[in-house]
Amino acid sequence: MPRPRKDFPISFCLSLRERGYSYDMIAWKLQQMGYDVSKWTVMRRLRDFAPSTSTIQHENPGFNTRKLEEVSMDLLAGDVESFDELMDRLEG
Repeated sequence: MPRPRKDFPISFCLSLRERGYSYDMIAWKLQQMGYDVSKWTVMRRLRDFAPSTSTIQHENPGFNTRKLEEVSMDLLAGDVESFDELMDRLEG
């Protein structure tokens, strides 16, 4: 006899996945909200619910890592004086 399916907000998971969250990060967010799910459960459910999620880039952090490294070096060197300047350099 199979175990009962766990209910959790699929639309919330889809929105996080589209924003570049990994399955592990989504499961962690759900656990913080009180849902007892693993990353494998999230992965299977999203695959079953929306096969088109396979086209979403995996582990996309949502920013340019090379630019982050450059700005981090500027920050360590003391070339960045404010948070606003830091954000401008990251976006630019």
